[in-house]
Amino acid sequence: MPEEALEIIDDFLRLNKAKFNIEYVTFLEAVTIIGSSYPPYEKFQSASRFVLRDLTWDNFTKLAGLIAKRPPGSVFTGISMYALGGRVSEVETDATAFFYRNAQYIIWLETTWEEQQYAEVNRDWIKN
Repeated sequence: MPEEALEIIDDFLRLNKAKFNIEYVTFLEAVTIIGSSYPPYEKFQSASRFVLRDLTWDNFTKLAGLIAKRPPGSVFTGISMYALGGRVSEVETDATAFFYRNAQYIIWLETTWEEQQYAEVNRDWIKN
């Protein structure tokens, strides 16, 4: 399954300075891993979406450019991608409560800050 994920995000990995770690985990394990990586003094805001189509090279470069321009007070901005497909896509979209079975992956955008005075500007950055 990691091979399938590599194929889907190949364009992202070709971006200059791209860093990646790919391993197979359940959704719950992924959420737990993400949550455990934040020390208590850090705050974060994130947004995620299901990706239902192939992204273009232009899409990838715009996303990379977005995280390169951190909002004031941010100590980290990042994009995470969680591959779907495989067995998830073998079930009909209306067979269960999980509708997004045709999504290729989930893309997650985040910003992290330490000082409360930067909360609003970082939250606005995610919204826009």
